[in-house]
Amino acid sequence: MTDKTRIFKKVRENWQKDRKMVLWDDRLSIWMSTKGTDLTRARKISVEDIEEVSLGTQSDIVWEKAKKKLAFHGDQAFTISFKLATRLAPLYLVADDAVTARAWVEGLSRIRDRVMRMTSRQRHTWWLWEKFKAADKDGNGTLTKSEVKSFFNSINLSMNPANFENLFKKYDDNKSNSLSWSNVKELYEELLIPNEVRNLYYKIAGEDETLQLYEFRDFLGKYQHYKNLTADKLKEMVMVFEPTATIDNLNDSDFEIGLYGFAMYIRSAKVIDDSCYKTMQDMTRPLTDYWIASSHNTYLLDDQLTGPSSTEAYKSALLKGCRCVELDCWDGANGEPIIYHGWTRTSKISFKDVITTVAQYAFKKSDYPVCLSLENHCHIPQQQKMAKYMVDILGDLLLRAPVDPDEKFLPSPEAMRGKIWIKGKKLKEPAADAKINKTDNDDFLIDDEVSEEDEGEGYAARESPVANGGQQQEEPGTQKKQKKTKKIKLHKDLSDLVIYTQSRHLKDFDEAQQNSDFRHISSIDDKVCSSYAKNQSRALLHHTSRQLIRIYPNKKKIDSSNYNPIPAWASGCQIVALNYQTACEEMLINQARFKMNQGAGYVLKPEFLREEGLLNNNFDINDTSTFPRSKPHSFKIKVNYFPVSLFNTFQIISGCQLPKPKQSNKGEVVDPYVKIRVVGPAVDDQPKNEGKTKSIDNNGFSPCWNEEFTLTTWFTELSMLEILVYDKDVGTKDDKLANSYLPFDCITPGYRQIPLFDKEGGSLYPATLFFHIEKLE
Repeated sequence: MTDKTRIFKKVRENWQKDRKMVLWDDRLSIWMSTKGTDLTRARKISVEDIEEVSLGTQSDIVWEKAKKKLAFHGDQAFTISFKLATRLAPLYLVADDAVTARAWVEGLSRIRDRVMRMTSRQRHTWWLWEKFKAADKDGNGTLTKSEVKSFFNSINLSMNPANFENLFKKYDDNKSNSLSWSNVKELYEELLIPNEVRNLYYKIAGEDETLQLYEFRDFLGKYQHYKNLTADKLKEMVMVFEPTATIDNLNDSDFEIGLYGFAMYIRSAKVIDDSCYKTMQDMTRPLTDYWIASSHNTYLLDDQLTGPSSTEAYKSALLKGCRCVELDCWDGANGEPIIYHGWTRTSKISFKDVITTVAQYAFKKSDYPVCLSLENHCHIPQQQKMAKYMVDILGDLLLRAPVDPDEKFLPSPEAMRGKIWIKGKKLKEPAADAKINKTDNDDFLIDDEVSEEDEGEGYAARESPVANGGQQQEEPGTQKKQKKTKKIKLHKDLSDLVIYTQSRHLKDFDEAQQNSDFRHISSIDDKVCSSYAKNQSRALLHHTSRQLIRIYPNKKKIDSSNYNPIPAWASGCQIVALNYQTACEEMLINQARFKMNQGAGYVLKPEFLREEGLLNNNFDINDTSTFPRSKPHSFKIKVNYFPVSLFNTFQIISGCQLPKPKQSNKGEVVDPYVKIRVVGPAVDDQPKNEGKTKSIDNNGFSPCWNEEFTLTTWFTELSMLEILVYDKDVGTKDDKLANSYLPFDCITPGYRQIPLFDKEGGSLYPATLFFHIEKLE
């Protein structure tokens, strides 16, 4: 980027205004004026929050409207899109010329890529530098005593006056009554080594208080559960955390790890090994054998009644690895189909723009197949236009024919790699003597009755009370059989695009087994699914072993809240659709599950949920006699100590740099405590499977709990460990500071750092917890 300060035209749907942007000296943040070009009124934008910087106007309603009011060339325009978790709207900007626009697009993209490639140590230094700069009020590069106190407060560290004075004098090496950046780094590194790590080091090192190579090897084998650790690999690890010379110049007796190097190793000891995320599963099995990352009402950015709709929501979901997105399609003005939440005040977006966005971003994150779940409310002419847009825009990406004409079950993700397939209603194959009516434009329209599911949203009932008997939906097995009177006509062009996942109403499981096949899919809400799982669990499991089923949030969740996806997954349900726009614990569980398998958006179900497993043992989630093991796994957890699996102890030892409540104006340091529990199917999700530590007063920097809990789980393949960190308050509700969700089958035993995240799933690094996980057979 040739010029770090520029004035751009900021564009919105209804206005355009000048804004000054500055790339900050650290090249990690941008400042943008919020009124005119006055940078004294500016907001900071972190480069790390940027999802993408794209040149041109793309296909976006904001740009379409801007072109009508502002004269500019497309190569002068660029868009800065942000990660969904930031809740920041995209910035639509116009530069004075194409050269400037391209320079900023390429420059910001390079900087963003560099930030994303930072090591954890580099990120830690960056984080510390940001805190140092914020405390340096006069900008002279040093911190006075009062500024050091502010610095301590910002990293959640409280210290009594005597200790503070001693520490300040120790690092004020030139007696200037201030600390430089290097002084603060050294001071911080001393504080970084908590007593728990220090005590562990000297326990392992023995009398000479130096950790030799063989002692480190024994520690890794006994406590960290390393297997087949070669001498060369061991030496490489030592060199990473305690670099002293080249390996070739050292004998085994020369290798040793000091206290600081050991602390760095402990900080790097991940509770989930990278191999759990990087290992690619078998992707050649039928689609029915996978959980599929799925979104409900993908177009919404907020609630279900008045929230805005945006193509950015599709982009964000796809970039998160979502493989099934929903399109609620309605007749729009000027013959153009639109997408919005019908009969509500949510805003409307163009169907064509959504398909264009899908074509651009479907395979950026994962190249495994994407499903477009159509909820079709359009009349015949706009149905035909929908089909034309999908064929023209998606082109070869669109699946137009069966993978194998002789197939007897659904194809695999591998066989459909790089393809987009359509879920929707399909006309029955006409009989030889069926009546065919020609339309005015010589396309064929088959008059056929296709039941209007409306995906259970209750709209058909609103439009025609007769359709649902004027009654609320009852639990499966108790409702009276009522035939919906509403029928629709379906254009053959749109019907022909539905190859697999042909929508079909689920009347009951016996009827489905007799009259439906692998190409069909049914949609039920989470309440109905829960009832099936409770009352007809075995039938539901066998149904999902042969056929796809889609679960979506009950219509009462108008605030776009979610439901726990694990019980649905435990019943074999594949497409468990959540509101991706909502930051909540359920979405964090979803994210934790689909980090696996290289983030492909597909995770192979355990064998006992697949057809061959059900045939072998007739598994029933509600009958322990059919479970794949004779007794549950037990986990002994010590906070500041964390053990796991056939009998496991979780010891919660300590925390590090826990955050303050978001947007908190409180000056005091937090009083943290930790809650843990098993989240999973009902047999695991029990009151006995939870624990809570005491709160630690005024210490968010290095709280120490040293408390131990025992949890059990029948299904490490399904359940997760939920870890929540709270700030104890008096007289008000305790603030939730952080969380982490860990799939039990990925947890690594030993002394481990637990990464912490905010409610949107954003990393709170360097905030961590220190657990020890011991696996007792």
